[in-house]
Amino acid sequence: MIRAFKIPPQVVKEVYTGSEEFRAELRDSVGKTRDLCSELGLVNPVTRRIWKAMGIWAEPRA
Repeated sequence: MIRAFKIPPQVVKEVYTGSEEFRAELRDSVGKTRDLCSELGLVNPVTRRIWKAMGIWAEPRA
C-alpha cells in the first residue's frame, strides 16, 4: 500500500512508529497473549525486559 500510493517514509514513520496512539494500540493488541503468557508462568525478568524493549509490555490484568 505504501509503495502503491507512494506514501513518503516520513509520513509512515509519523503515523505508525512515531505515534503514541499506534504504540498504545500495538501494546493493547497483544494484551491477551501477554496475560496468557504471564498466567502460564512464561514471563520472567528476561522476557519482561524484551517485551518492554519492544514497547508492548503492560502489567497483566488481574
